[in-house]
Amino acid sequence: MTFDEKFQVASFGAILIGFALIIWEFQQNRDMTAAMLASDGAIHRADLHMQIASYSEVYARACAEPDSLSLDDSIVLMRIYSALYESRINRVANYEAALGARVDRSPSVNRFFRFMFETDFGRKHWSRIRESYDADLRAAGDEILGLMGAPYCFAQGGI
Repeated sequence: MTFDEKFQVASFGAILIGFALIIWEFQQNRDMTAAMLASDGAIHRADLHMQIASYSEVYARACAEPDSLSLDDSIVLMRIYSALYESRINRVANYEAALGARVDRSPSVNRFFRFMFETDFGRKHWSRIRESYDADLRAAGDEILGLMGAPYCFAQGGI
């Protein structure tokens, strides 16, 4: 084997090693992105739950005295549902887009709708906004609503 042939084989080997390192680096970046998204989601949800807790009196009133809700109370509840949607459901869609992979959104959908449907206000709100969601989400919401039966609030003796 001549020097030129040895040089070509060595160059080809170096190119293969370089491609392997690039592929490995892409995988490392994808794994890091997934970890960052999961961490960001957990931090965001914890912050959101703390913010919701600051409006616990509105939720308690929606459970115990639904007819006494003011317009301000209604707006607070609608914003809570919107924030939960963004945190629980839309965030999963963002994970899918960032990772290029399918993520099971059913646990997030389930938590979102079960919280919303605990009060009569949430059930009525769903009937007003359901058409603005895609068919899959509408079907999931309607199914969960059908399974839940009567509203049950934590304020009425739950956990």
